Amino acid sequence: VKDGAILGKTTPENPTKGNTFLLWKDGTVDNFELRLSYRIVNGNSGIQYRSKHIGDFVVGGYQADIDSGVTYSGILYEERGRGILAQRGTKVVVGKDDKPVVVGTFGDSAALQGKLKKEDWNDYVLTANGGELTHQINGFIFSQTTDTESARKAASGILALQLHAGPPMTVEFKNIRIKRLPMQAGLKKIVMVAGTPSHGKGDHEFNAGTLLLKKCLDNVPGVLAVPYLSGWPKDPSAFDNADAILFYADGGAGHPAIQGERLAQLKACVERGVGIACFHYAVEVPKDRGGQEFLDWIGGYFETHWSVNPH
Repeated sequence: VKDGAILGKTTPENPTKGNTFLLWKDGTVDNFELRLSYRIVNGNSGIQYRSKHIGDFVVGGYQADIDSGVTYSGILYEERGRGILAQRGTKVVVGKDDKPVVVGTFGDSAALQGKLKKEDWNDYVLTANGGELTHQINGFIFSQTTDTESARKAASGILALQLHAGPPMTVEFKNIRIKRLPMQAGLKKIVMVAGTPSHGKGDHEFNAGTLLLKKCLDNVPGVLAVPYLSGWPKDPSAFDNADAILFYADGGAGHPAIQGERLAQLKACVERGVGIACFHYAVEVPKDRGGQEFLDWIGGYFETHWSVNPH
């Protein structure tokens, strides 16, 4: 980080052998609007979203392209996938054969190039809403894609920033912020919060149990299961477009939902219709700190030295 911006740089002495990525590890993205400013000198870069970490900081999936040249800024490219899905200035539908079909335009590619500030700061707005993916730079739509191929399209995944292999280059990103958008009709999002590990291997496996349940739910049509492991989500937008929140954790004074202002945050979620569910000792909260709330939200709670604890 330099002067308030994330800086990626390659030199003849320090190149990158392949495309490498800076991953946001505090959460995943699904339906959202992302805003940031970027500046690039030479080379190519991009913003990966709804993507997969293949390993060793290599990422595959949707990419909002950034280019120091005159061709690629604003296009939709699928890294390690189907390649270019939308050229600049086009409105595209991708069907079952994975072939993009142009159904409209937003202007000539060369004219859109004129809206970019060469080697200066440009403002990117990236919107993913269901299968519709829109890339805007400096207030102009550069491409819009509707991905209808159910076998290949991604509903959620990681967010990452690219440093491209090749000639020396510099890219910077700043003022990055994200806003969750409501999930599309017919899709319910379950946010799964796994508690901090507290026992030996094989006992109270909150992370493993949550991931196993996610694997099961991934086979249920109309459900998007999003796990947050090892405690309360660091992502402040984690619950913003949730339909339900599931806790699998220890209880008592260490319950993840009762710390600080978290009960108030959950109360706001419940008031807008979000469901709450608890596994295992996540049903245990102090009577005077969460007891009444859990009684209202899930119909009861485990009270220490009062409730029965069968084994």
